[in-house]
Amino acid sequence: MIVVLTLLAVSGTVDPAKVGMDENPYLVSVIIQLIVYALPTIFFCRMRGDKYASRLRLRLFRTNHLFFMLLSLIAMISGSALINLMLYTAFPERNAGMSVSLSLGGTELLFAVIAFAILPALTEEFLFRGVILAEYESVSVPFAVVLSSLLFAMMHLNFSQLPVYFYCGIMLAIVLYTTRSLFAPMLVHLLNNIATLLLDRFVYNVAENTEGRGVLLSFILLCVLFVSLILLFMEAQRIYTGYGITGVPSPHVRVRKKNEPLGAIDALVTPPFVAFVILFIVISLVKK
Repeated sequence: MIVVLTLLAVSGTVDPAKVGMDENPYLVSVIIQLIVYALPTIFFCRMRGDKYASRLRLRLFRTNHLFFMLLSLIAMISGSALINLMLYTAFPERNAGMSVSLSLGGTELLFAVIAFAILPALTEEFLFRGVILAEYESVSVPFAVVLSSLLFAMMHLNFSQLPVYFYCGIMLAIVLYTTRSLFAPMLVHLLNNIATLLLDRFVYNVAENTEGRGVLLSFILLCVLFVSLILLFMEAQRIYTGYGITGVPSPHVRVRKKNEPLGAIDALVTPPFVAFVILFIVISLVKK
């Protein structure tokens, strides 16, 4: 994570014009994401050995998981929009989110979707819902979910968007553990990215409207979120009941010894993690 964060900070200084790609900055973003996220993650997995891949849940999700994934996507989109709307209302000085203009040309739009939707979904899920969750499961699954979501939020280097990314991280972790497939959160993440790129501007435009439309939109989003979460956990219960009936084991469940400490505090005060937090604060302050 320290290596990834350092590379991410360095990549922020790259000027497309100086590398001869000012006409297509999306291509620069594609290359940067591969270098920052994909290469260190693959290198780490190779260092962990050939058997490490089995811990990453690199298996296809089942067709009966699609409805659960759809509900997860609806909950992510509505929840993220609601949080963004509340944050923008409370802090109107925040910059509007990035959105892709539908007037972009075919090739440019394709690069934009690859750079800001497809690649982030693949590389970030491989790192956070794959490697990070697998590493911290030895402490506990809830701790792994919370910490991976926090690291996911921190890696975006945007304090104003921390609640949004943290919420999305929690939802994606739920998708992973319910479907037991890393490809499921990748697909949900990808579709959410596309929706965010296309709908962010609409949310901010509504938030800036002084005629009460923001309140109406917030109410609608809250209702959609509430209903989707209820259906989501009902569907998750159905899926887990199926696991129980068919005798599918839970590989992430760890039996603890008597009087064994949870180890959460120990994990948070390790020198590498403390160094990562300090580095994150320094980079965020310098960037600001």
